[in-house]
Amino acid sequence: MARARHTRIHRRPRAVSPGRGLVPALVVLVTAGACGTPDGVTDRRPPPPGDPLVLVADALVRGETTTLTISGATPGDTVVLAWSPGALGPGPCLSQLGGLCLDIPSPRVLAARTAAADGTATLTATVPPTLPLGPIGLQAAVAGTLARTSNPVAAAVTDPEPSRVPCTTLTAPHSVPGARLTMVYDDTDATVRPSVARLGMRPIVLGGTGMATLDVDGPLEVWTAAGQALSLPWHAGDSDLPADLLVYAKAPGHGALHVTPDDPTCAPVDVEVAVLPMQGITGHTLPDHPWFETAHLFFQDEAVEVALDPTVFPDRVGQTFDVWIVPHLDRLSWARTPRLRSGSGATGMTLQPGTVADNTVVAWTGLPTPERFTSAYDVVVDFDKDGRVTPGDLLFNEGDGSVFVSRDLTVVGPYGTRQEDFDGGTWRKQRVYAPTLTASLGTLSTVVISHGNGQDYTWYDYLGQHLASYGFVAMSHSSNTNPGPVTASGSLADNLGVFYGRTDTLFGGALAGRIGPRQAWIGHSRGGEAVAILYNDLEAGARPSLAIDPLDVAGVASIAPTDFNGDRANPQGVPYHLMAGSSDGDVTGGPDCDICQYWRVAAYASGPVTTSYVYGAAHNDFHDEPSAWRDGVGPDRIGQARTNVFAKAYLVALAAWWLDGETAYEELFTRGYRSVHPAGIDPIVQVVTTSLPDEVGDIGVIDDFQANGGTALSSSGGTVTGTVTGLTEGLLDDPDSGLGPGTAMNGFTEVSTGGTERGAVFTWAGRSWLEWQVVPALADATRFSHLQLRLAQRTRTPQTVAWGGDLSVTVQLRDAAGHVAALDMAQAVAAPEPYQRAGLGSGAGWIQAFQTVRVRLTDFLGVDPDLDLTSIVAVRLQVGTGFGADTGSVGIDDLAFVHELPPSPR
Repeated sequence: MARARHTRIHRRPRAVSPGRGLVPALVVLVTAGACGTPDGVTDRRPPPPGDPLVLVADALVRGETTTLTISGATPGDTVVLAWSPGALGPGPCLSQLGGLCLDIPSPRVLAARTAAADGTATLTATVPPTLPLGPIGLQAAVAGTLARTSNPVAAAVTDPEPSRVPCTTLTAPHSVPGARLTMVYDDTDATVRPSVARLGMRPIVLGGTGMATLDVDGPLEVWTAAGQALSLPWHAGDSDLPADLLVYAKAPGHGALHVTPDDPTCAPVDVEVAVLPMQGITGHTLPDHPWFETAHLFFQDEAVEVALDPTVFPDRVGQTFDVWIVPHLDRLSWARTPRLRSGSGATGMTLQPGTVADNTVVAWTGLPTPERFTSAYDVVVDFDKDGRVTPGDLLFNEGDGSVFVSRDLTVVGPYGTRQEDFDGGTWRKQRVYAPTLTASLGTLSTVVISHGNGQDYTWYDYLGQHLASYGFVAMSHSSNTNPGPVTASGSLADNLGVFYGRTDTLFGGALAGRIGPRQAWIGHSRGGEAVAILYNDLEAGARPSLAIDPLDVAGVASIAPTDFNGDRANPQGVPYHLMAGSSDGDVTGGPDCDICQYWRVAAYASGPVTTSYVYGAAHNDFHDEPSAWRDGVGPDRIGQARTNVFAKAYLVALAAWWLDGETAYEELFTRGYRSVHPAGIDPIVQVVTTSLPDEVGDIGVIDDFQANGGTALSSSGGTVTGTVTGLTEGLLDDPDSGLGPGTAMNGFTEVSTGGTERGAVFTWAGRSWLEWQVVPALADATRFSHLQLRLAQRTRTPQTVAWGGDLSVTVQLRDAAGHVAALDMAQAVAAPEPYQRAGLGSGAGWIQAFQTVRVRLTDFLGVDPDLDLTSIVAVRLQVGTGFGADTGSVGIDDLAFVHELPPSPR
C-alpha cells in the first residue's frame, strides 16, 4: 500500500459568431426557484465536472441594484443574460450546446456581455419594481466546441425591507466597522482554562439603547469580559448596555453574531465571523504570487519577515499595530504574565489594503546563537499597542506560530570532542566519538554508523566528530559486508551488544551512567541495507540475543543502500531517511541493476519517510577517505568535500529531530531544499527532497493509485477528469534496462517487478488540467494542515527535454459553493530537471527523483478568503503557460491531505 503521502482561470480564446442565439454565447438563465432566504439566494449548487463555470448572484430586491457574476469563461466570450419564471427543473436540451440540457424550463435572454481577460462576465442592473415577487433562478452555459453549463442558482425576488433605524450597535475594537471578523483558532478548552482561552478571543462591544437579544451561528460562544460564558440567546436590557463581551471560537469554520432589537422599528445587526485554523505569519518574501512563504525554521544568517494578509484579515485593514518576537512562553505563562518585555520586532505597522506583498516587514535580523540546536520564540501582533497580550491581539506561541532559530549545522557544534578506538576482534572493531561533558548535557543518545563493502569504519570521522560536537555519542564499527547485507546486519547487532556492554568504561569511565538506550542507526551501501534489515528483524523478534527495545531506536537512515534482500530490508514504522547521489557509479539506482535500486528500501517502509537526493554526489563522496575509488559519473560533480558538508548537516539535523525532539528540523525535508538549508552548504549543491507521512497517521488519501485501477477513478473512489494527454497508471518500475523514453514508467525504480508501489504519468503541451473529485469523507479539510503530492519530471521525454529546466504546477481547490483558489508552486517548490547523466540509451537524464510538493491549506485563503475548507469538492492541477511549465511530462504519486504536526518548543 502506497503511503499517502485562485488563481484566475485562463483558457485559449476561440472564434465566435455573434448574433446566432446561444452558439457564441455564455448564457445566464433566470428561472423559478425555491423559497427565499435572508439574502434572497436559496440554493447554490456546485458546478458540473470539468472546467468550473461558476455563477454567483446578489439578492434580487425590487427597485435595488443587483450583480450577477460568471467566472471561468474564456476571455472574449459573449455573455447572454436571461430569465424565466417557474421552478428549477429539467429544461430544454439545446443543439447549440451540443445537446446539453439546462436545469430551467423556459430560459429567456435578458442582455449580452463580453467576458473580460480574467474570464469573468458581470451584469449590474436594477431589479424592475414591477418584477413579480417570488422565486427566480439563474444558470450559465457556454456554447461551441467546449459547451458547458454552470451551477443553477435558485433565488427569490423580494420587496425592500421597511426602513428601520439602528438602535443597537455591535462593534469590535481595533477593527473596521461592519467588516467580517477574523479569528485564529486554538484548541484551548475555555471551560477548563478560561484565562488561557481568552487570549485568543475577540472583544466586542454591544451598545446602543433599548432591549435586544444576542445570539450566534456556527462554532461560536460569547463570554463576559470577566471570563463567564453567556447562556445564549442572551436578552440584554437598557441597564446592560454597553456590554463588553468576548467571542470564543470552538472550532474552525464560519459563523455570525446576531442582535435582534425588541423594538420592531429598530434594525437588526449581523456580524460575520471567520474562524481560521492557526497559520503562521513568519517566513520569507517571494518574488511572485503567492508573494510569501510561511516558515518556522530560520538559520542565523536569515532575516525573519512577518506578513499579514489583508484578504484574510479584512477587519484589520487600516489598523496600526506592533509586532514582537520574544522568547517562548507557554500559553498559561502568557495568561499569568501578559506584559511584553524585551524582544525584537517592528512598531507602528499599518495593515494596508491590497495583498500580502503590501504588508510584509523584516521584523528581526542578527539572530542570536542558540545554546545547542534551536531556540524558540513567540510572535505577538499587538493591535492596541499597550505592550501586553490581551484579547484581540494575535499570539503565535505554539504549533503553527512559533519561530525557531537554528545554528548553521554545517559548522562545528558547541561542544569539544574526543574519540577512542576499540579492538574486540575482526568484526568487533569500533571508533567512538563523544562530546566533552558539560553541565547542560544530561543523558546522551547514540548514533551508530555501519559502513559498506570495500569501506572501513574509520572513514567516517567527518560525521562522527560532527555528531559529537552537537552532544551525541557516535559509534562506527567494522562489518562483515562481503557475504552481503545480512551478515552486515549481524555485525551491526554484535557491535551494538559490545558497545552497550562497555559504556561505563569508555574514555576511562568518563561516560559511566551517562549513555542512555536511545539510538539512531546510519548505514552506507550494504550497511544502508543492513540497518533496515536489522530493524525489521528486531521488530519481528528474530534477534532474541540483541537486548534492544525497538522503541529505543528513534530512526534509521540509509546512504545509497543496496537491495539484495527485497522487503527484508523493511524499516517498518520507524522514521526512515534515504540519502543518495545522482552521480553514484556503484549503487547507481539505474534500471539495469536490480540490487542498485535504492528507492525500493524507502518504498518498503510504512512509517514516516524522508529522502535527500544530491545532484552530483558519488557513492564514495559520503565518507571522508581521500584515497577511495572515485566512482562518480555525470556532469557537475560536487566532490567529496561538498558532499561531506551536506551529509553531516542533514544527518545531525535528523539526529536532533529523532533523538532530541527538535521537530523544527522537519522543515528541512518538507519545505524543499531550495527554500531552506544551512548557509554553509555550497550554493552549487542541488537536492531533491521527499517527505511522506506515516501510513497510519492523520492522512486523507485522495489518490495513491493503489486501488480502482485505471484513470477514471481515484483510489479514494472519486472521479478523475482532465485534458492532459497520456494519462497512465502503473507500477513505478522501469520494465527494461534502458532509459530511452519508450515506456510509460521509464526511469522509475521505486519497486521491483513483483512490487506494488504504483503511480501515474501524464503529458501536456499548452494549457491543460487534471482534476480529482474529493469524496465526502475528505471534504472537511480543516483537520489537515497541507495538501501534498509527489511530482517528478519524466526522464528523456521530448517534453522534458524541450522544457529543459525546473518544472512547477498550479494547485487549485474548489469548494461546494464554487469558490476557487489556486497557488502556483513555482516560487517555493519545483520538480527539478532530471540529472543530466548519460548512459543506458541515447540522450541524457537519469532516474526519476520525486519532489514533494506541499501546500499549506490556509495559504489558499489568501487567494479567496471565502473558500470553505470544510466543503472541498475538487483538487485540480493546472499546467501549461501561465500555470507553470509550458510543456511537460511528469510522474505523480500520493496526492493527499496530510496533518503535519507543527514544530513544538522543547
